[in-house]
Amino acid sequence: MAEATTLAAWLDFAEKLPPLALSILGEAQIPKTRWGAFDPKVMAAALLIRTVSNFRGALALARARRVIEARVLTRCCIENTFYLAELNANGHAFVKEMYEDLRKSHTTLSELALSDGSTLDVAVKDRLKAQLREINRGAPQAKFLNITGLVHGGLLAKSEGFYRLLSQDAAHPTLKSLNRYVRLVSEVGERELGLDPDPVVNDSELSQTVNWACMGLIGACVVFNEGIGGTPAGQALLPIADQWQALGQT
Repeated sequence: MAEATTLAAWLDFAEKLPPLALSILGEAQIPKTRWGAFDPKVMAAALLIRTVSNFRGALALARARRVIEARVLTRCCIENTFYLAELNANGHAFVKEMYEDLRKSHTTLSELALSDGSTLDVAVKDRLKAQLREINRGAPQAKFLNITGLVHGGLLAKSEGFYRLLSQDAAHPTLKSLNRYVRLVSEVGERELGLDPDPVVNDSELSQTVNWACMGLIGACVVFNEGIGGTPAGQALLPIADQWQALGQT
């Protein structure tokens, strides 16, 4: 009974967070600059909105007892906070890194399309080749972002452990995550290995998942609020963080 009560308490607390995040966003002064959508503050606002969306998805999945899927979205919440912190610290330089990551992705996908033996129209092939030439001219040193590299030595370094754990036990098809679907079944007096598409879920892990999702959204709000110079709604962050910490100690 205690575990079920704890899960209910976490879900009840979690419902307070999206309205707070959206209030902070609504009060934020986002300047219009020549950078448009690529301005660091605009991208930070988009990241906070993404975190709210990921958070709501994690809660819906937790209520449906889809803990693996809920943990994948919880990981997204934490990852978004890494990006927000990096935008605060490095601004346009980090936006440039994100842009280079996008161009590198386009390059890789185009190269795959041209090399996998598929029968593309000549016009499509020519267009892909032209795009590759343009990308290579504009960003010859473009590279993928190293997500965990963003956290080393930073204020969010402690969150890296949670991020890695969620990667290992939910987001990636590791031995640990795949083992969730394997269980022993009894058949005619013998025990055999079986596979279960709906693995057993306990309230303790669901509570932990909602707890960490709350941590991710609170962290995103704190970093965003700091980056835009503070808001009246942001004054509620310290009390809400205290409530989160107290709930985690019960």
